[in-house]
Amino acid sequence: ALNGNVATLGRSFDPEGLVIDPRNGHFLVSDEYGPSVYEFNRRGALLAVFQTPANLVPKVSGNINYVTDRDGGLNAGRQDNRGFEGLAVTPDGKTLYAVLQDPLVNEPSPNNGRNGRNLRIVVFDNNPKSPTYRQSTAQYAYQLELQADILARIIAAGGTGTATDPRQGRNIGLSAIVALNDHEFLILERDNRGLGVDDPAGASVTGSKRVYRIDITGATNIASLPLPNDGNLAAAGITPVTKSAVFIDLAANTVLPNGKRAEKWEGLTIGPRLRGGSFLILAGNDNDYSVTQTGSGVQFDVYVDFNGNSVQRDLDQPTQFNGIEVGPVPTGYVLIPGVLHAYKASASDLAGYQPPLDDEHDDDHHH
Repeated sequence: ALNGNVATLGRSFDPEGLVIDPRNGHFLVSDEYGPSVYEFNRRGALLAVFQTPANLVPKVSGNINYVTDRDGGLNAGRQDNRGFEGLAVTPDGKTLYAVLQDPLVNEPSPNNGRNGRNLRIVVFDNNPKSPTYRQSTAQYAYQLELQADILARIIAAGGTGTATDPRQGRNIGLSAIVALNDHEFLILERDNRGLGVDDPAGASVTGSKRVYRIDITGATNIASLPLPNDGNLAAAGITPVTKSAVFIDLAANTVLPNGKRAEKWEGLTIGPRLRGGSFLILAGNDNDYSVTQTGSGVQFDVYVDFNGNSVQRDLDQPTQFNGIEVGPVPTGYVLIPGVLHAYKASASDLAGYQPPLDDEHDDDHHH
């Protein structure tokens, strides 16, 4: 909120997705708070804010409220802390695709988005010559994997959970999207389990850290349509985006000691073409700076040993806790690391992939 006005979005933002406009090198950023999409030049100056569709804006009884959560009466728009998570730009730079992390708070209604399966992919016009430039032109439905199937994998691997843990439309969601061409994408879907600041022991068994290939061809534009409360899109005449079998299972590979798996896989990109014609795909996690905080907002560094143990220290003070000298961090403990996985995909794996244009002519370049 700006100056305490809950109906005015504040100046701070939570950048979750970043792509480069291939035509001019500008930075396009998706933000979780609004949800919003911003454009910055190469010097970091804000150039424009894209127009967020009204049905995504958080509201309490019809009144815009960027601050409150579901318990505080939020009953329309994006869930708190579940706004735009991923952002993709088509190879020609003319269209953006932003993904909400989870369903809208009112889909299903009332206030039951956290148990929903269907979320929205939002399309923005990024063509300066178009009459709808920087406006949204479509929305498509994406179906998360059924919680029951994820839970079954967790149980089979020796973990525990319930019908609401992980919760369908709150703890399972989308984290990243990458354009293959103007209608196909790679998309990263994950649960909230694994080693992170909320589970420094890494004790929770993961059930979903997966990359899928999706296609929007033939999907229904739901920009003006509410999604059905029972979740049955077919009965409502809505066709979601098509979703492939698993393209990459991120949990099948881990570089952390003792088989620990990172919690927040949130980065995905296609790198350069490799020798032999294959492509590099990179996936990375968000380690939250290895920082946690108390209910009163006091923050601490978190150190782990990958054997189920952790200690906390004051920020950048590895010998103190709560301002009291407690000795150095024990040997073998480290801050929760960032993790980067590299995969090789053949040309057939990425059939139809079109690399972004590479136009070096714009006012932000200096030759």
